[in-house]
Amino acid sequence: MRRALRLPILVLLPLLVLAAVVVEADRDDASVGGSRPEDLAPTAPEPGTLSSTWYCPAGTATGVTTGEGAGVAEQRVVVANASDTDVSGTLTIYPEGASPVEVPIDVVARARSELDVADHVEAAWAAVLVETEGGEVTVAQELTGPSGRAAADCTSTPSADWWFPAGSSNRASQWLALFNPFPGEATVDVTFDTDEGIRTSQDYEGIVVPGGTVVVRKVSDTITVRNHIATHVSSRSGRIVAEQVLSLDGTEGTPTGLTATVGAPAAAPIWTFPASPPPGDGAAESVAIFNPGDTDADVLVQVQLEDPAESGSVEPFGPITVPAGRYQVVNVSGDQRVPPGTNRWIVVQAQDGVEVVAQRTVSAGEAGGIATTIGLPVQSTRWLAPLGATDGTNASLLAVANPSPVTTATVTVRRRDGGTVQDVPGAVELSVAPGDVVVIDLVAAGLPADGSAEVASDVPVVVGQWMSFSEPSGVATLMGIPVAGTQSLITDVIQPGVGAGLDPDEIAPSDPLGTVPGDTPDDSGGSSSTAAG
Repeated sequence: MRRALRLPILVLLPLLVLAAVVVEADRDDASVGGSRPEDLAPTAPEPGTLSSTWYCPAGTATGVTTGEGAGVAEQRVVVANASDTDVSGTLTIYPEGASPVEVPIDVVARARSELDVADHVEAAWAAVLVETEGGEVTVAQELTGPSGRAAADCTSTPSADWWFPAGSSNRASQWLALFNPFPGEATVDVTFDTDEGIRTSQDYEGIVVPGGTVVVRKVSDTITVRNHIATHVSSRSGRIVAEQVLSLDGTEGTPTGLTATVGAPAAAPIWTFPASPPPGDGAAESVAIFNPGDTDADVLVQVQLEDPAESGSVEPFGPITVPAGRYQVVNVSGDQRVPPGTNRWIVVQAQDGVEVVAQRTVSAGEAGGIATTIGLPVQSTRWLAPLGATDGTNASLLAVANPSPVTTATVTVRRRDGGTVQDVPGAVELSVAPGDVVVIDLVAAGLPADGSAEVASDVPVVVGQWMSFSEPSGVATLMGIPVAGTQSLITDVIQPGVGAGLDPDEIAPSDPLGTVPGDTPDDSGGSSSTAAG
C-alpha cells in the first residue's frame, strides 16, 4: 500500500511543481507566516480525496504495561472512518533500530478499527505510518504505561520545525521522538529553554534520522531536574514528525501521569483551547507560550466562561511579554478571578499579529493524571473526533466554542459507531453565542467505547475534548480534527472584557506571569513552572 500510494508522486512531480507556482500566485491572505491552515493543525482529507496519510511518532511496543520490563507508553492506534464508504489501507510500523513491518487494515464506513502495535513488533519505541484509501479518515493513539493512561491525536503533516512550549524533568521523565517517514535522511538540531535559561547540548546537535526510522531521545537524562522545558526541533535537511512523551513519577507527593503530544509545526497569532477540566474537578491548569520570533511578543490569555451573558467575563491575564526565543507560563487555575464551578475555554492572542506557540497543561484533579496539548490556531465548520470514547472511559466531554465576536453559531453533534450515524440527543441545532461554549457529555449520550463524533456548524467554531480513564487512570485533552476545505485561520476573535455582572474592583489583581508559589521568573525571560502546572 505504501509503495502504491507514493510511486505516482515521482511521475507527477513536474506537474506538481508547476501547480504549486500557480497556487502560490493565487493564494489569498488566509495564511500565517506563509503557512496554510492545513499546515498548522492535523486535518482530515475532504470527501472524495483519493488517500489519507497520518503519522503517529511515539509509543512503546514491549507488550508489557505494568511491572518489570513495562513500556513507558504502550501504543494502540485508532483509525476512524467518517465516510460512507468502507476503506482499506496499510499501517507501517517502524520499530526503533529494526526494519519496518506492514500490517493491512480495513475500516468499515462510519466505524473504527484499532491495532495494538505490540501485537506486531517488539521494540522499546515504534512509530506508525497510516495510509488508507479515501477521505474523512482520522487517526489517534491510546497510550498505557506504569504511570497511567493517555490519548493523543496523530498528525497529517510533516514539518521542518516543531515546537513544544511545555515540558519538565522535575519528578518527571521526558522523551522526544523524531520520526522520518521519507526515504532520504533528515538532520535535526534540538534546543531547550528552561527556567535556568536556554540550553544546548552536543547530543542534540546534528541528529541524523535515516529515512524510514524513528529516533527517540530521553531529554530528562540531559536536561535534568528542570521545572520547565520548552523545546524547539529544527531540521537542517528533510522533514520529520516530532512527538513528546512525559511521565510523572509520583514522588514527593506529586501525582503520577502519562501524556503525549505532537508538537506545533508553525507559530500563529491566535490559539484556542476549547475544552477545560469539568467544573469542580480541582485540576491545575496552565498555559505555556513560546515566542520563536526575533522580537518580543505581548500576549493576552483570556478565559471565556460558559454563557457569558449570565456569567460575565474574566479579567484577562496580561499583556504578558514573552521575550524573543523564550517562553512564559500563565497559571490559569492559580488565580481567584476564574470561577471554579463554570465551564470555560481559553484564547491566547498575541498583539500586533506576532506569531507564538501555545501549549496547555492540565494535571491532578479528581481523575488524576496529566495532559498536555498544543492549542488550535484554526476554526472550522466541520470537525471530527476519532476517539469519542474508548474502553475504560469515565467521561468524554465534547466542547464547542464560538470564537466570533459578533455571530451566533448553530451546531449539531452526531455520533458514528457500528456503521451508523445519528444525532446526539440534546445536541441538535444548538445555538452558541459569540464567545460562548457548549459542552456535550458523549458517554451520557450513549456513545459506545468504539464510537467517534462529528460537529457541524453554520459558521466556524473550535472543538476540543476532555476525557478521563480508569484501569489505569489518566486524562486527555484532545483537539477536534477539522475537515479540509472547511477550516480557516482565526483572524477575528472575541475580545476580553468585564461583564456587567462583575464588579471590576472584586476581580483578583493580575499576576503578569501567572506563576505558582515557589516559581522564580528568569532574568532572561523564562518563568519556571512545576510539571503539574
